[in-house]
Amino acid sequence: MSATDRRAVTVSLTPEGKRLTDAFYDEVSQRLTDLVAHVPAADRDHLARIATEIVVDEGVPDVFGALAS
Repeated sequence: MSATDRRAVTVSLTPEGKRLTDAFYDEVSQRLTDLVAHVPAADRDHLARIATEIVVDEGVPDVFGALAS
């Protein structure tokens, strides 16, 4: 429970939950890499910059670490 807001509750992952989220992240990352494997490197870089900009502009939470804009 939050010390400043009794309505808020802090939760955390169990070790198994952490393992599952790490595995999910790894799987999604690999699938995305495979999806654009045929695209020229310069275009992949451009896509990554655009996607990152969208995520940053939309205020998507840093689920897997901070993004560089």
